[in-house]
Amino acid sequence: MSIGTSKRITHPLAHKYGYRYSFIHSELDCLNKVEVPKGASLVNVRISIDGSIRMSAPCDICTSIIKTYPIKQVWYSTEHGFERW
Repeated sequence: MSIGTSKRITHPLAHKYGYRYSFIHSELDCLNKVEVPKGASLVNVRISIDGSIRMSAPCDICTSIIKTYPIKQVWYSTEHGFERW
């Protein structure tokens, strides 16, 4: 199990994958901290400063990175709950 957060600091992996401004996204931060077991699930939640749940669908770069791992399902928050891809 791992927890990642988006950070407004530059990171070599973010630069390698072409993230805007080389800031690391929560998905990459999370995956970089653990050996992902086959069949794992990834859950991504975005909570705004006022405590409301917001859209956290992975960007195109995160999506391509996630697909290189043995992850079975990805869940992400929306303003109305959770969705899966």
